[in-house]
Amino acid sequence: METEARNNRAPPSRQERIAMMNDVWAVVAVIGLACWLLSALIFIFKAFPGRGQFLARPALTWGTVLIVSYIVWVVGMLRA
Repeated sequence: METEARNNRAPPSRQERIAMMNDVWAVVAVIGLACWLLSALIFIFKAFPGRGQFLARPALTWGTVLIVSYIVWVVGMLRA
């Protein structure tokens, strides 16, 4: 009986598909924000391990992660 109801159900309308995609982009935005904040903290602690010290390799690695996660966050916000 339940399978018949599923088979008779109309495909989702365009508005329903758009609303669903907005939810997906909202999740992408939240994940991007969390990654951006976390990578900023990790960047600070890994690139500057002590007073007057700077490590280039961790700075490059976590700086790249920071920039990419910021872009993911902004794109998610624009699409949501």
